[in-house]
Amino acid sequence: TRPPPSSKAQFRGHASGCGMGKRDSKAAKAKRAERRGKGALKTEEKTAKGEQKQKRRDANRQDDEDLEKVLKEFAAMQADEAKVGEQAVPPPSPRANGSLTLHPSGNELLLFGGEHFDGKKNTFYNELYRYSIKRNDWRLVTSKRAPPPRSSHQAAAVPTGGGSLFVFGGEFSSANQSQFYHYRDLWCLDLATYVWEQVQAKNGPSARSGHRMVHCRDRLLVFGGFFDNLRDVKYYNDAHVFDLSLYQWHKLVTAPGDPVPQPRSGCSLAADPAAGAV
Repeated sequence: TRPPPSSKAQFRGHASGCGMGKRDSKAAKAKRAERRGKGALKTEEKTAKGEQKQKRRDANRQDDEDLEKVLKEFAAMQADEAKVGEQAVPPPSPRANGSLTLHPSGNELLLFGGEHFDGKKNTFYNELYRYSIKRNDWRLVTSKRAPPPRSSHQAAAVPTGGGSLFVFGGEFSSANQSQFYHYRDLWCLDLATYVWEQVQAKNGPSARSGHRMVHCRDRLLVFGGFFDNLRDVKYYNDAHVFDLSLYQWHKLVTAPGDPVPQPRSGCSLAADPAAGAV
């Protein structure tokens, strides 16, 4: 007896289904193998990236340690400086972002700090040079407790009390420029004795470079600048005043709605002592 047509149809369908299942199994195996290969590749890439990140962290940590070591060694070296010295020298070596300030007497220029990149490494200076406008010659001044090497700082001359040169802020970096350090210290150079002294005053501006500082009447005013540690970059538009009679900092606060310059660095700032304005 022949089976009913419906049974044949069911049998054929079942047989057809078994054949498709085998083909699906082979395709699935191939896909699983492909996924395993891609997964292994991704794991290798993640491992490589992790190793690279760790190497960068180790290098940055080493740079931090080297940077701190350099500054500590410099401070120790400056502490050993016996006395103020001065010698005639050729013009200073090439450098950028130092400060060149007119002596209050009007007869000299004072060059401090700066940096030079030779294509491989960056070198920072804390040298102080005196340039005589009348004699057209340079003299290098060495002094105990001089500020650490820096560039992009600001310097301002004050005529009172025999004359002083004030230096604020600036930056320093490792030789390969992988790590940066920004200063927030204020220094005063007595132009009668050429002895440096770090001014200990609280509530001053945050660490920065590229800012501007001018002397107006009995005050120093610091404006703007930036901070960059290769992870965060900040530009400033705050203004801070240092009272030369009280040796105190205070931040200028504007009234709501008053116009304020946008954050910036490397700008120009000029004082009008007669009007008491900047």
